[in-house]
Amino acid sequence: MNRKQLAAALILVLLAVASFQLLRVQESQLVTGTSGAQVPDAFARDIRLDILNEEGKRVYRLRASTAEYYPDADLMQLQKPQLEMERRNGTRWLLVADSGHTGQAGDPVWLQGNVTIQQLGAKSGDPLRVETRDVLVRTGARLAETTQAARVTGKGFRIDSRGLSADFNTNHLELHSRVRGVLNGAG
Repeated sequence: MNRKQLAAALILVLLAVASFQLLRVQESQLVTGTSGAQVPDAFARDIRLDILNEEGKRVYRLRASTAEYYPDADLMQLQKPQLEMERRNGTRWLLVADSGHTGQAGDPVWLQGNVTIQQLGAKSGDPLRVETRDVLVRTGARLAETTQAARVTGKGFRIDSRGLSADFNTNHLELHSRVRGVLNGAG
């Protein structure tokens, strides 16, 4: 056999294997009557969950307009999630997103699409507001981060950056790169 004949034979074998696999998938769909798409094991509307640690203290509160749980992937898909964290001094942080997901353990939480992070109940000064996209929240450590463009606003200032990290334990924001700001007259 020359190279061309060997290549043609190999292609024919690969096509035969692929055809056999396709037929098996189609047969299994006919037998089970499914399209192979995952369906949620549980579905809920207007959820409100308090996630507790081992000592029974609240780590965070999660609200969502809908939640679907897929056990095979250990995935809870959320629509319009709102995640609230509170510090001992009363400062609260509210994170709101278009959608998100987490696992059964609830850590981490991925907030997807447009995300707003707002400081509530600040003891000193006006609260901060962050507008960004696609935020990973490590709820156990009370940290959040994104690599997307972010805008931080407060009374009298606006700061834009590319990426940021938020430490909700200490109320610190770290701006990663391309940082530009406007003071006294942000608008």
